[in-house]
Amino acid sequence: MNWSELRAMRTDSWKLIVAPRPELYNLERDPQENTNLIVRYPADADQLQKKIWEIAGEQDRQEKVVANPVDPATRQELESLGYVSAGTPREIRLGTQAPDPKDRVGVLESLSEVEFLLNMHAYPRAAEMMQHALERDPTNALVHIYLATALEKTGQLERAVATYQHAVDLKLGTDQIYSRLGKVYLRLHQLDKAVDAMTRGMELNPTDLDNLRNLGTAELELGRVSEAEKAFKAITTQNDRYAAAWNGLGLVAIRRDDAEEARRDFEKAIAADSNEPEPLLNLGVLYQKAGNKQQAALYLQRFLDTAPAKDYSHLIPQVREALRDCQKSEARDQKQEAGNDP
Repeated sequence: MNWSELRAMRTDSWKLIVAPRPELYNLERDPQENTNLIVRYPADADQLQKKIWEIAGEQDRQEKVVANPVDPATRQELESLGYVSAGTPREIRLGTQAPDPKDRVGVLESLSEVEFLLNMHAYPRAAEMMQHALERDPTNALVHIYLATALEKTGQLERAVATYQHAVDLKLGTDQIYSRLGKVYLRLHQLDKAVDAMTRGMELNPTDLDNLRNLGTAELELGRVSEAEKAFKAITTQNDRYAAAWNGLGLVAIRRDDAEEARRDFEKAIAADSNEPEPLLNLGVLYQKAGNKQQAALYLQRFLDTAPAKDYSHLIPQVREALRDCQKSEARDQKQEAGNDP
């Protein structure tokens, strides 16, 4: 949320919360913590706060919490692929002049309501609420993400890009913001910008395998086969059951005219997820080009049985036509074989 951290200490009688506006409660008389006594009992608050800083360190020091997104072994494997900066440790600075969380309760309530609205596909209302939340809390990265998501769902892709870019300009660029920005650029067919954003997201968090898949797809569309291969292999290094990565490697092999390698990769994709439509289609087309109509028909039919119509409506008529051609060709071959029998 980009809000201030909170530290607290509780005794049998007191609870002190160290925040931009500190709070002190008498738990014996006020267990619900309704009345802040920080002004009335400054000596008690001071004693508790000294105990807190004995544990947490010097009060004026700006601390850093460093989170490493990948373990050393994974980082070494990614570096061997050429991703030298992958898994950049994320630094969270404490002790900054960030907003007090209690002053942002309304924003938190709005975020909770917007999560519900997004799940109910009430995107215009969600966008309206997040626009108001952004005015109240302009440095909240999650508000930017929810607003951009709602805009994207209503087809306002340029506004979604502007929302993500605004977060980046405010130095709120998390791996989520960069990866989502890249996805919107993909939808806008601005592939170079998509690659730039998704590469930055990957550098921050190479364990986001969906972002790596999108990065590999964009690189492949740009004709950068080696870069696409690198992205897909970065996935299989971390999860060898990720079907879309094997499908991507199969497409890389197709670009290199290596049909046998492509077949093996597509089969690995299907083994990882037998209901993944694209490797079924790609394997069917591969067998069709090789003249194996029987195997082609098998995989084309499996594609038609599993592919969601809403996602593949532009391909399904062509696949049905290809399937009919394979079946007719196979029937002719069988008839000729029967005619040639003594």
